[in-house]
Amino acid sequence: MHTSARSSVLLFTITFALVFYGTGAAFVEGFVNYPTWPLVGAVEFLEFHRAVGVLIVRYMVVPMLVTTALTILLIWLRPAPIPRWAVGLSVLLQLATWVSTAVVRLPVQF
Repeated sequence: MHTSARSSVLLFTITFALVFYGTGAAFVEGFVNYPTWPLVGAVEFLEFHRAVGVLIVRYMVVPMLVTTALTILLIWLRPAPIPRWAVGLSVLLQLATWVSTAVVRLPVQF
């Protein structure tokens, strides 16, 4: 697959920005949202969790899906100075995140 240097740099830049967005979103989720859960009453928690879940999908899951897809594309369309192994490692780490998130969520039932 032939690609110009400019388009591969653009793809890398967009992917890089999305990784930073996802990292920031994960920090907010982990250090701001999760610690406040005890402040929500037991009766209100299910409604709260459902509302937050929709927002998490919209603002975290969808961008991270796009990030993973773009990172996979970088295996073939990366800028020349970036080694294939580095992109492959990034893909593996993102897949580890997806697997660990799915495994953590499986036992949760409401």
